[in-house]
Parts: sequence; C-alpha cells; structure tokens
Amino acid sequence: METTLYDILKQLQAQGLLLEVYNLKCDERDPRWVDFLPNVQFINSTCDNNKITAAADSLINGLDSNSLYSQKHHIFVCKGAAFKPEYLQDALKKGATAYMCDNTHAQALRTYCPHAVQIVVNNIRLAMAQAAPLAWGHPDTRLITVGITGTKGKTTTACMIKSILDARAQRKHICTSQGKSPIGLMGSITTYDGILNEESTNTTPEAPDFWRHLHNAAESGITHMVMEISSQALKHHRVDGLHLDVALFLNISPDHISKVEHPTFEDYFLSKLMIFSMANAAVMNLDADHFEAIYAHAHACSPLLVCGRVHAQRRLEAYETQFLSDKKVASTLKAALNRTLPADIAAHDIRPQGCGLQFSCDEAHNANAQQRDFFVPLHGTFNVDNALCAVACADLLHVNTSDIQQGLANTHVAGRMEFIPTHTQNIQGIVDYAHNKLSFRCFFSDLAHEFPHYKIIALFGAPGGKAFDRRRDLVEEAAKWADTIMLTEEDPGHERVQDICNEMAKHMPKGQKYYIECNRAAAIEKAVELANCSQAKTLICMLGKGDETTQHEQDRYVSCLPDKDIFIHAVNALKESHDQ
Repeated sequence: METTLYDILKQLQAQGLLLEVYNLKCDERDPRWVDFLPNVQFINSTCDNNKITAAADSLINGLDSNSLYSQKHHIFVCKGAAFKPEYLQDALKKGATAYMCDNTHAQALRTYCPHAVQIVVNNIRLAMAQAAPLAWGHPDTRLITVGITGTKGKTTTACMIKSILDARAQRKHICTSQGKSPIGLMGSITTYDGILNEESTNTTPEAPDFWRHLHNAAESGITHMVMEISSQALKHHRVDGLHLDVALFLNISPDHISKVEHPTFEDYFLSKLMIFSMANAAVMNLDADHFEAIYAHAHACSPLLVCGRVHAQRRLEAYETQFLSDKKVASTLKAALNRTLPADIAAHDIRPQGCGLQFSCDEAHNANAQQRDFFVPLHGTFNVDNALCAVACADLLHVNTSDIQQGLANTHVAGRMEFIPTHTQNIQGIVDYAHNKLSFRCFFSDLAHEFPHYKIIALFGAPGGKAFDRRRDLVEEAAKWADTIMLTEEDPGHERVQDICNEMAKHMPKGQKYYIECNRAAAIEKAVELANCSQAKTLICMLGKGDETTQHEQDRYVSCLPDKDIFIHAVNALKESHDQ
C-alpha cells in the first residue's frame, strides 16, 4: 500500500505531534481534514500557487535527516545541533516533497525556503520516529528480524547469528539480487543492508537511517536482518514501530549512566527491557544479574528459550519492583516466585581448543534431542554465553545443527579478543572492544587464567560527553589486573583528551603505575617500548576501539589506523632497530 503525505500528517495528528502545515495544496472542505481542524492550521503562503511544491496526495517513500540521501518523494527532517539551513536547501534541490521541523526553527526556515511544504511538530524526535516506518513502507514486515540488547556481547552475538544464517543460506544457495549475502547486519561495528556495507557510527542509528537500512534490505533481497538495539535507541524512540521475530537479552550491568544518557540504572534497565514488547519469541540468559525481572518481561514472548552456562537452573526469588514496568509484569513474576527455572539450553564441558573454545549443549526443551557439540574461534568463556544465545536464536529460526556448528566455527569478529602474533615471545598484543565495567571484568579475568605469568599493560580511554561513570569504573577494574595502565583517547567528541584522562587519573589506586598519552598511536608505541624495556613476558591490551578506523572528534569522524596496525608497526620497528 502506497503512503501519501496525507497519511504522514494523519499519523502525526493522531499522536498529538502536529502543530501547523505551510504551503500544502489541499481543500480544507475535503472531509478528510475534519479531524485536523481547528487544532492544526493549514497555512498557504502568499506566493504564487504554482510554486507550492506538494499536494496532500503526493506519494511519500522515504524520510531523511541527512540531505545526502534526500530525493524525490522523501520528507526531510531538520534536527540536531549540527543542522544548517543549507542542508534543507540541498534536500529540496534533490526533490524532497516536504520538510519537518520543530516550532523553534519554523519561522526562520520559512524565510529561508518560503515555497516549500513545511510540517511543524512539537517534538521532532517523536515525530520522525512515528513518520519514518510509515514513510519507508514498514519494510520490517518483509524481513525476518532479530534484535539483541544487553550491556556486553551484542556485537559478538550478532556476528555469530549472522554467520550461522549465512551457513544455511550458502548451503541452500540463497543470495540477494546482487549475489551478496542475504543476511543483513546493523550494529556497533558494521552496517550491511544489501546495498551499503559500511562502518557504523552508532550501535542503533536514528529512526530515518534505521528504517532506510531496513528498506534497502527488503528491496535488495535480504531475508534476515540481525540488529544490535541499544538502550538509547529504545528510550529515544529510534526503533518505534519495529516488529521483531526474535529478541535476545544477554545481560545487564550499570553503564551509560549520566545526565545526557540514563539518569539512573533503573532507567537504563527499563529501557532495555522494552525490547520484549516488540517481539514474538525471545531468548534470555539465566546467568544474568536481575534475571527475575528479565524473565518477568520476557514471559509474554512465545516461545521463550532460556540459556545457562553457570546455572543449569535457577530459583526465582528476587522481587525488585523498581525494575517491573507495569502491573501485568509484576503479576507474572509474583506468580512465578519460588519456582525453579531450568535452562532450556545449558553448556557444559567447556574446554580450550586451538584458537577458541569447545563446549557441549544439553536441551531441556527437547526431550528427544541429543547432546550437541560446538566450537567458537574466540577466547574468553563469556563468549560461550554469547554462543548459547546464538544457538537458541538459531533454534527458534529452525536452523539445523550442522549449519549452527559451521556458522559458529566460522564466526569472525575483527577486533574482538583478537590476538596479534609477533616475532618475539616477550611481547604479545590483543585488541578488544571492551569498554565498560562488565566487559573489562570478563576480559581481564579470562586473560589472567589464560596468561598467568604475563605482565599486563592496559591501554584505554573513555568517550567524551557521555558514560561518565566509566572514567571511574574502567580505571578501578583495570587496576585489579594490570601492572601498568596507559590512558589515551577514545572518541573524545567535544572534550579535550587531556581533561578526560586527568579525570580518569583521579580514580587511580595509590601505587598503581600509569601514564597519560593523549595520542592513541603514540600511546601504543609507548606501551611497546615499555614492554621491551621490562624484558618480562608482557601482554599489551588495547581496549575500547577494536578494529575501528575513526575517532569521533568534535562533530567529525576522523580517520585513523586501527590499533592492530599501529601495534604491528611498532613491534616491527623495534625488531628493525635491534637488527641494525
């Protein structure tokens, strides 16, 4: 069914978001407009009617907040601190049918573009969230969708699920219209929608871009879209209107707690729990903190599969009312209290093998199932948690065991627990995306078990303008494990790197050896130099950026070499100096 400009206006009006419309060709005597008046004004400018750009029945097939993607039959959204009127002018030149703005900017923009159809709303974020799925034609209904949330492990789990689904697609010789993988991905590292394959800037993009990617996927022949869904996306309506075939909730731990993100842990947790209201089926981790609250929200999804590595079963005991979103959820948990919840899929016999981990699975939900064995080419037992959730998701999507086994064995996450071989036994490197307290704890505890006799240099920073608790948490957690800490840049945004590092240094335990080097490349080179001088076996852990090739500075993403490349260059330079 085609969407018209009238349909968009009707949706905004129904949600109480529409204030005024300027320059729209419409007959106010048309009975369709009765519900709009008198609350909404349709104001035609005094200019020549031939210059008015759109009628109410104009087709709409897209909505953009970046003029780079604007085209005919699209609506352009004027939003953000970096917005400039020139962007609107560019969008209109490319054929945009109308533009949307809030009341604060309406008068100035009418002066700048007097003949364009202007839609004035009272909340631009909510308005574009309501309009985007409708403008893009609800492409999620043409896809099988998987959404993943949690404090850590989203990227790895998403890559595992994509690899599993790719294995099945390859066996069945399924591809897109362009001969590409039919499994899309939207996440922290990469966005692949069948048309675009690019490095991501947000875990979950803003609503116009999110729905554009889903539209690209549906149009190009993508069959499944695997998505990381952040707490910010859920709280700020980026994914409103999305239907999920499967939702996965991996774990929860305090993160993103700040005035500009989530004011409290309760707000953060409840935001993440919203994912279950969008889903048919669900997967949850029995080992997660606050698992009772997670279970209470997930219970409405059917089927619900529960995974466990530490626990094969767990008693429902805690009744934390602050984490229960409504009376129905509270009633669900109250009825389940003092019951024992078994894991539908439980891991056991976890053991190192080669460059990864082997483990076995038992299935409580399938009485006739045989034990299944899996291998993941990743270090860290916490990756078994991720793999279990991926296996459960694959089961819900009716993937056979051999495809799951092949997909897990072929999983590759660049920059995730990635060991870097060197010519010397004394200096080893590892890059990882670990960037919060929970991921640091899991990372270092596994590392200490696997490399018990190595000195550890931990190199990391904290982002600017958000997640301020990390400036304390990361330092305190790293200090429990690292012999030396190197503080450096990590997407400083509008803050000075030196200021961020100085604030982190205030939380350094007494006696902890640390350095501040604001340039990340120089910090890695300094770490290699320190390891070489110590003459002890040393593991240099470069954390937070993984395989990323940009730094967020001010309002720009500045190109940079990935940590791995800088480390290899520094070690090779060391070898060359020794050989001379």
